[in-house]
Amino acid sequence: MLLLILGAAGLAVASLRQFDARAASGPCGTSHDAMDAEEGQFLSLLQQWRDQNLPNSSLLQPSGPLNAAAAWFAEYQVSKGGGGGHYDNYGRNWAQRAIDCGYHSFYANGSGEGVYAVGSSRPLDIGPAAAVAGITYPGSGATMKVEVSGAIPPVKCVGVAVKRNETGTVVAWVAVLAQYPSSQDCPAASTGGGGTVTVTPGTTTPSPTATGTPTQTPSPTPSPTPITYHAFAPLVSADEPR
Repeated sequence: MLLLILGAAGLAVASLRQFDARAASGPCGTSHDAMDAEEGQFLSLLQQWRDQNLPNSSLLQPSGPLNAAAAWFAEYQVSKGGGGGHYDNYGRNWAQRAIDCGYHSFYANGSGEGVYAVGSSRPLDIGPAAAVAGITYPGSGATMKVEVSGAIPPVKCVGVAVKRNETGTVVAWVAVLAQYPSSQDCPAASTGGGGTVTVTPGTTTPSPTATGTPTQTPSPTPSPTPITYHAFAPLVSADEPR
């Protein structure tokens, strides 16, 4: 889902779905607001995907408020089993959450959100590479772009987050992207908890390191087929069983 700011002064806003003005202000803040090393790797891979697939891709700059908004919604997704969608129980979408977390209220109108939330009957191994593949679905806010123009702010500010439940059977990756003036740093630009996060533009296909699948002890009883759901939102938010 995304909203676009099309002009600079007086600015017309076009949206696939405007956020509900009646949405109540809600909470912001988790124990994992800061971007960690895994989330930094995800951001670098997302940057490479955008550079390869979108015209006029801008260098994404981490923003503290957007990271907090992504972290809160990832936690919310896990709390409800990974059902996907873009609205929370306060009636907020990503733009309102970004505002509640401190992002500029005007530029929050030029924003998008990608959600890859998965629930299964078995532990899941969804790292940064798989998350980028899952979150760049058609219509995802993670794929938002604008035409190059001095009157149109670029898509440059970003927040990303991942959250897992204790058993690893529910995983939620969230990316929130927003427009902001090219001449200014993103609000409360932040790098994450494990040190400086470097976003590397690239023209080559990412080659993530393969992660091994844990070996399970054979059982005489056939294992049930996992029941998995993820968020898939071409133009509108919907959940589709996979």
